[in-house]
Amino acid sequence: MSTKLTHKKAKRFPSLLAILALVVSCNDVTECKQDGSLQTAFNKLICQNSPQTLGTDGTATLTFYCYWDWESSTQGVRPNGPVREIEVTFTSVGGSCTASGKTDSNGLVNCVFTAPNPATFEGGTVTATVKSYTRYSDGSERESLFNETAVGEILPRERPSKEKTKPRIRIVDVLEGGKKTGDEGRIIPLVSDEGKAKIVYVVDERTEGESVDRPVPGTEVLFKIANKTQQEIAELVKTITEKATTDEKGQAVCELEVKDPSAFNGVELTAKTTVKYSDGETTVEDKTEVGPAAIEFKSFSLSCADSPQTIGTDGKATITFILTGTAGSITRPAPGRKVHFNASHLSGGTLEPDSGVTDAEGKVTTVFTASKGGTSDGFSYLEFNEDATDTEENLGRVGASLDGNDSGGMSVTAECTVLAPEISREEVVDLGLSVKWRGWNVDATKPEEAGNKYCWGETVTKDDPYMANYKWYNEDTGLLTKYTQTDGKTVLEAADDVASVKLGGSWRMPTEAEMIELLEQGVWIRRYYKGTHGFSVTGKTTGKTIFLPGDGSYGLYWSSTLHSDPRMAWTLYWNSHSLKMRAENGRWDAFPVRPVKP
Repeated sequence: MSTKLTHKKAKRFPSLLAILALVVSCNDVTECKQDGSLQTAFNKLICQNSPQTLGTDGTATLTFYCYWDWESSTQGVRPNGPVREIEVTFTSVGGSCTASGKTDSNGLVNCVFTAPNPATFEGGTVTATVKSYTRYSDGSERESLFNETAVGEILPRERPSKEKTKPRIRIVDVLEGGKKTGDEGRIIPLVSDEGKAKIVYVVDERTEGESVDRPVPGTEVLFKIANKTQQEIAELVKTITEKATTDEKGQAVCELEVKDPSAFNGVELTAKTTVKYSDGETTVEDKTEVGPAAIEFKSFSLSCADSPQTIGTDGKATITFILTGTAGSITRPAPGRKVHFNASHLSGGTLEPDSGVTDAEGKVTTVFTASKGGTSDGFSYLEFNEDATDTEENLGRVGASLDGNDSGGMSVTAECTVLAPEISREEVVDLGLSVKWRGWNVDATKPEEAGNKYCWGETVTKDDPYMANYKWYNEDTGLLTKYTQTDGKTVLEAADDVASVKLGGSWRMPTEAEMIELLEQGVWIRRYYKGTHGFSVTGKTTGKTIFLPGDGSYGLYWSSTLHSDPRMAWTLYWNSHSLKMRAENGRWDAFPVRPVKP
């Protein structure tokens, strides 16, 4: 019996093979009628919400709809309806997804797609597959040889601009082990009595204009111990998490276990992550001390790690104190305790910070920075300890005291001596400048001695120097006789240079330019040295230091250079608030001389 098929939309089948399959299927249906009264439907599958953007938790849900698609006939078109309780399988590209599911009463089934790393996810797809069936208007069905498929697309997360977004990483909890609160509320993890710590970090970010931080899921966090060598780490640590990926809350966990909890004094743990944005990426890190298990110390001891400390050419001294605690027969570093700093016998200057919390090794550090002196018309210098006595040649002392809340009310203090640069006791001192400077003045035998004073251009001392008895002044004419506009001499000749005459060789008085070089290139410190007020000058490249003694609160030293007004010559000058070159004294005034040589 020949059978006439009533459906006319053969194009709905994927291929000619599908049409042949339907013919075979329909030939087995005895109810098929040649008058076209029997209608057919095919189950179809579509993704209702494609494309979907990956969520902040690294997932996206796609919804697929399976329905009966009825063919038209002479009797009209039946309304399409859901295909219920049919098995749908899923496969994914770019991530993982739900394996399978059955359609509900509305013909719907969901598939959850999960990206392996939301931070680096570049897109993916989910393909849904269902068996193909033909349904007839009399209620009968036949399975096709082919499957029906639909594809849903997942797009990467929309990321803000790195220029407008600030990420951060920090510790938010310790799940195993203990914890203390450090500066600014920071959590300081402590290992348990068994030597374990499970530390929870969070990576979050905030974009300009937003008032709250949002988590950054799917970003990789790298963990490492920063303040130990590989050999030290191998001897100290049993296991440590090297990397972890943040979850939907932006959290990643680092697990640390040490080999010998009783000998563990702490380590510095670094957590680093790189957060990707639409226009680049930003790397952030957190450094945290992981301390030993909490112990109730009965007593504490505070000491300076390296006293005395010398002020550097930058005017700074870094001072480290070490706090240890004792419980029974055990003495070990006491981390996580607050220590306050103070300065005594220091004129001006700052301590930054003025307090700190001991690290895993019980160490806490502050930096002393000397104050600067000088006026706008001169050169700047460092100054401290102007009120020191002749028995105090150090710049002062920096003290440290353990906070009462951490010491149980006990007084725990320590001091560190701060020194000025050591004065060279050598006669020839190389400051790294164009000339070498003598270690002391003409007629002196050591740096702190002032030596004798000389008029400019004279080589013998006078008890009462003044213009009338000046060597190069003619009282009858009232004129100077040498180094004038007439002879054009502007720098002292060797015979009139007291340094050259007294010391011989290549020693001479410094020129104005050489004194300016000393002012510009040296580190000047106003100080009190072996009973004498004056300035020390340190070469920035050599670290060598000379001392220029003053006369009370001021000082004047001749150069060999004549001023444009021949009645005067250039001098190095300082008073209580200024340091500079000037030419305000007559050549017949007497001042000390500091020699130089090539």
